Amino acid sequence: MMLQLRDIPYGISQQHVVTFSLKKGLQKFGMEGRAAAKGEMQQLYHHECFKLVSYNSLSETERKRALESLIFLTEKKDGRIKARYCANGNPQSQWMNRDEVTSPTVTTEAIMITGMIEAIEG
Repeated sequence: MMLQLRDIPYGISQQHVVTFSLKKGLQKFGMEGRAAAKGEMQQLYHHECFKLVSYNSLSETERKRALESLIFLTEKKDGRIKARYCANGNPQSQWMNRDEVTSPTVTTEAIMITGMIEAIEG
């Protein structure tokens, strides 16, 4: 079966999610954005993803190897503000073996194609 654009239900190909950096998200969403970011950080803390470390206690090498954290804010369809936290692992490539730092990541195209097939098949 050949998949054509006209076969895709309206809305599937028209959906866009705008994601904001923490700074822009806080400007746009105000206190709701702040609460979402705080909630995301609290969740990571309660799941023991991180432990507090004094910056001054780190050696120069440890400071260089520390991962930068990024928080993004987006508005969900129901109007709630959602924060997403991720680590910028790019600096790891300078001192770690590639096999140790890579993780399988699905492409956006694969997600879209799978979604379109599921929509057509009902």
